[in-house]
Amino acid sequence: MPYDPVSMYLLSLFRCSGHLSRLEVVRLLRQRKEGQWLRSQLGFTGPVPSEAGLRYFENQITPQLQQEINALQVDALYRAGLLPTQPEAPLAVSLTFDGMLHEARSRMRCSSVRDSCYQPAPRPCPVRQRDKQGCDCSQETCAKRCRYTTPRDPAARLISYTGNNKHPRPSPNTATKKTGQKGSRGRLVYGYYSYAGQLLDEELATYWLLPTSFAPATTGDRALFPRTFTDLQARFPWLMIREVMADAGVGYANCLDLIWQAGALRLVDIVGAQGDTDPAVQLDRGYDERGHPLCPRGYLLHPNGHDYGRRRTKWRCRKRCRQQPHPERPSLDCPFLAPEHKHGYTTTVGRTHHDGNIRLAREIPYGSPAWQARYRQRNAAESRNGILQHLGLKRLPVHGLDRGHVVVLQGELVANLNTLVRLVRQASQLLA
Repeated sequence: MPYDPVSMYLLSLFRCSGHLSRLEVVRLLRQRKEGQWLRSQLGFTGPVPSEAGLRYFENQITPQLQQEINALQVDALYRAGLLPTQPEAPLAVSLTFDGMLHEARSRMRCSSVRDSCYQPAPRPCPVRQRDKQGCDCSQETCAKRCRYTTPRDPAARLISYTGNNKHPRPSPNTATKKTGQKGSRGRLVYGYYSYAGQLLDEELATYWLLPTSFAPATTGDRALFPRTFTDLQARFPWLMIREVMADAGVGYANCLDLIWQAGALRLVDIVGAQGDTDPAVQLDRGYDERGHPLCPRGYLLHPNGHDYGRRRTKWRCRKRCRQQPHPERPSLDCPFLAPEHKHGYTTTVGRTHHDGNIRLAREIPYGSPAWQARYRQRNAAESRNGILQHLGLKRLPVHGLDRGHVVVLQGELVANLNTLVRLVRQASQLLA
């Protein structure tokens, strides 16, 4: 009181879209001429709020409330027929998932801070446990928590970002061990990690951001994807998913099974594991590091199309050993060269390979032209991180996990609004 909450919320969004501080936006609102138009658009007919009043209002917005506001925006776009799937003509859509690291507002004071560092003394010191100096927590300031923690950002964590998640690690954001080589640690980031789903619109070559998950920076895609994916399915029952595109951070059984259960194609990059490139291991299990099946003699099979009804891909050798014989792979005694086997050795890949491996099982052959044509659609959603950085959210302007989650969600709400405005302008120019 006495301000309308809708006006206050619009003022908060305006501040986010312009990357303005509270003091700057209040000063702009109070200007006699320039602020008159802004006050009329936001619905302020009387006095305008102070900086402290705006801060109080923004602190009342919880992540759950802001997530629902973002979800209502997507519902409104769906009812208006602006999404690829519409109430009158429901279609299966493509989803892509990606994450972004956000630096905490607090400056890091200890690289090894953990939850235990916020417990009352005596407490274990993760630094001293590694035979380093650390903190003995003997000072009075350490009674309730270690003096090297960041109490306003207790959930912030330090990670080493390497930009590569195809190795056997949970996420590209997982800290790597220092090997002593220059540049081996990657980029150090102390803060949080946002993980977002995007609904792709192939016809308009654009995307719509869906409500985002938010966690400490050390939380990987493997942990965030199941929660994000199931929440989207529960919140948007009209969402029929045709395919899911993601990088190798999602290439694990707990994530791939969820996509399979949704009836969608798993266009997920492959995460590597030890032994994948060993020819002996490949021949023993019957498929290579890309999940492409091999014949018993070790020759690579050819994909023969995907059966969408039975949800399996058929592979056959086409008697390749006769066309391109390998000296170390004799095939004279192969029974599948007989005339009754027209296409030679054949096999199928469904949810898993024949040995139960799901990590390397895909409906569309990984790396094939069909795969590349579909996976290339992710490029339409690569600007999400750039938009948030333009809005000043690469380093968060607020403290704490919950407040950081709210401002990131507001930034994505603004991004969807900007997409809508751009499409309206383009359509108006075509009509003119």
